[in-house]
Amino acid sequence: MHVSWRDVWKELTTFRWKPSRDLVAVAVSWLLVTAALYTATVIVGDKVAGGLAYFGLYGLVTALLFGTGIPL
Repeated sequence: MHVSWRDVWKELTTFRWKPSRDLVAVAVSWLLVTAALYTATVIVGDKVAGGLAYFGLYGLVTALLFGTGIPL
């Protein structure tokens, strides 16, 4: 069977995108992580409650819940 270069080129340059619920989960997770990191760093800061509020928001909520929990 002979395949022409035109067919190969057309196949390589064809863009296929079929978004699924996984993409929605990743997008929501990314938005929540970004918002929580901003909140932890800019709004709460590391001086509030001796840094425990920062750690709780950054480490527990952002990394554990939003960054890992939602995608899983």
